[in-house]
Amino acid sequence: MAANDEQQGGTEQLSGAKLMAERIGSARREAGYRTAQDFAEDLEVSVWTVRSWESGKSQPRYDVLREISRLTSRPMGCVV
Repeated sequence: MAANDEQQGGTEQLSGAKLMAERIGSARREAGYRTAQDFAEDLEVSVWTVRSWESGKSQPRYDVLREISRLTSRPMGCVV
């Protein structure tokens, strides 16, 4: 039963990361950034970094989240 709890916990974390990934990608597109490259340039990060966020493989630092919020005109709570 403990193994099952661990699996569910891992699934919840993955779902949270995927949710954030979807929100970042959606916010980028709705703000008019057609490509991850354009967004990356304005955030002063690599396109690989943006793609990593949008695939849920990594998450942006807090200071970058603030900038994403500013560039997309979305409250941070809608991105996280």
